[in-house]
Amino acid sequence: MVEKTKEVLPSLYPHLEEIATTEQTILVIEGTKIPLTYLIEDYYRLNQSVDALIRKWRHLDPAFIFSALAYYHDHISDVQKLLKGQEEVANQEIAKNLYPDIATCEYLEHQGKLFDQMLPKLLLKYENHYVYFEEGKVLEYNEDEEKLLDLVEKKYRLKPMLIEKVKKQSNV
Repeated sequence: MVEKTKEVLPSLYPHLEEIATTEQTILVIEGTKIPLTYLIEDYYRLNQSVDALIRKWRHLDPAFIFSALAYYHDHISDVQKLLKGQEEVANQEIAKNLYPDIATCEYLEHQGKLFDQMLPKLLLKYENHYVYFEEGKVLEYNEDEEKLLDLVEKKYRLKPMLIEKVKKQSNV
């Protein structure tokens, strides 16, 4: 849970404040939960102009944006360390999703084998449809893969799932 402190940073940066979390204290734009690093990412890493920043963050007073940029210029090394840390955390999350644990890999491999065994039967009813397949049964299906993914994620939450298109195998 995020606890917000009422302590605003010194008057040089009047539109920034600290929010304490259980893990760290982060700088946010005053009165919002927008981290300072979001604006810095847009400005420096995405190479956006100040005008583009003001257009993108149009709900913020431009003074808030300029204050964030001023803070960055006065504390470049500190903010760069924050950005690097955030990038590492993001990369770890991506790696976790790209390289699941062994049990998940074995589960999906098992489901794939069952799918292949059941394919002749599946073709009779679900040809050219995407199916959410588990333990030899079609739990959901749809012609549109995105719609099926949305439905499955809402209904079954985030868990390992095999979604395949039922189609005749090519002999290539």
